Amino acid sequence: LHFLVVTNSHFQFLSRGELASLPPPTFLVDRMLPKKGVGLIYGESGCGKTFFAISLACAVATGTDFFDCDTEQGSAALLVGEGYFGIPKRLAAWEIRHKTLITDAAFLVTDGRPRLAVATDVSDVIESIRARDAKPRLIVVDTLATHFAGGNENEAKDVGLFLDGARKLSDEFECLVLVIHHTIKDGSNYRGSYALKANVDTLLRVEASNLGVVTVTCEKQKDF
Repeated sequence: LHFLVVTNSHFQFLSRGELASLPPPTFLVDRMLPKKGVGLIYGESGCGKTFFAISLACAVATGTDFFDCDTEQGSAALLVGEGYFGIPKRLAAWEIRHKTLITDAAFLVTDGRPRLAVATDVSDVIESIRARDAKPRLIVVDTLATHFAGGNENEAKDVGLFLDGARKLSDEFECLVLVIHHTIKDGSNYRGSYALKANVDTLLRVEASNLGVVTVTCEKQKDF
């Protein structure tokens, strides 16, 4: 019996022992968010999901605790599809509240809307980040809809292409990519295909009460 060994494959098989010897997953935010992968954070309009994500990005960029959890410090990149001109005010407010300055190199913001389902756009994002000599620990995509031009959120195939693009960014920079998304009209669930939940590593839901209390619930966390 002979086996053919393929040396130019893009992947390889690991034995059970080799798999067991791999280092365990680590955290970007201790006991909360993984260091690498693709996550989805969703909620109704105005519930505070972008506020949460930008606060997280600021904490990572400065190495500041995030809700009393340690963070691994590194630069953060924000792909902005909406609310572009409000970002400086949000960052300034965070700095005042935490009495901590965010350096220019630690926080990057796009000036366009790359389509993550399009390979050439994903490559452009990678090259633009490299041009800044940055290696982000966190990439926030705000929102899925504004970076999904030409795709159908209800089609698993289209969603798969989008998530492939997000996964490529995660693999390239060994970072967490966190995608912000909206709910359906009645607010009961996220908008679009079930493939979103099935293929992300982390799923967070953000809700705001009538009293302005924001609650973040982890609905999925793979491998932890």
